[in-house]
Amino acid sequence: MKSEDEVRQKYAQLLGRNLEKNFQKRLGRKPHNCVHNHVQSSLANINNKIEVQHTGLCMLNSDQPDAWEGRICETSADARFCPFFTAKETKQEVYDDFMSKVTDPEFIQHELRDLYILQWVLGEQEVPPKLSLIDRIKFWVKNYTEANRRVEDLDFQSSRQVEELSDKLFSEE
Repeated sequence: MKSEDEVRQKYAQLLGRNLEKNFQKRLGRKPHNCVHNHVQSSLANINNKIEVQHTGLCMLNSDQPDAWEGRICETSADARFCPFFTAKETKQEVYDDFMSKVTDPEFIQHELRDLYILQWVLGEQEVPPKLSLIDRIKFWVKNYTEANRRVEDLDFQSSRQVEELSDKLFSEE
């Protein structure tokens, strides 16, 4: 049987590995990670079958037609050797996004099963209870009818009163 410290160490190790995979996926020099990349889709007739073809284009200087080179950028090799490659996201943005997702129990349960299992072992998981379909319908009906009742209780004498109320509610202060 593993001690709690060993399980916590394994949890931190797996969290770090998953963060590293996320960095590689979202910061790697691949065409879809470059701010200049644009995928152009078109239909093509191949062997009497209509198929969709995708072409990756480098849109650097595309706003200046005389300077735009119109390079094709579809493979990792194209992006790896491109001197103009600029990542869409920073390392800090990827880190912040990942850490915010890790705090969501449903994300961990569905996307990071190994971490979910270790949380279960440590007794730290907080999974919100799921409502059945019937309970969700009851909840919706109750809120819908209550909201309609509140609207009916508002008895306005004129459209001017409605305008004044909406000004109070939606005014920018």
